[in-house]
Amino acid sequence: LFEPFAAVGEDAFSMVNYVNDVISEEGKNVLCHEMIISGGIKHFLDGYFLISKLKTNAVYGQASAFLRYARSYDELRKYVELQIKGLALAKAYLKVR
Repeated sequence: LFEPFAAVGEDAFSMVNYVNDVISEEGKNVLCHEMIISGGIKHFLDGYFLISKLKTNAVYGQASAFLRYARSYDELRKYVELQIKGLALAKAYLKVR
């Protein structure tokens, strides 16, 4: 019954572009300067790309990716550690244009 709701809305990539447009148009009228980016982020490279493209401070979520490992604390901890290390590596060596 509720399955159609799964496709409602925009993905994270579209929303980053939309928010950047709003920031460009509204400038100092934008009161929120911290964002949570979510929706289809599969791994740290997606997250790094999106937080680098956004014109304000942001963190990102990976709900479905985390849930895949949530049955085992050890697997989840290992996955999170790898995501953190991967993000640090991306920040150190990659530049998004």
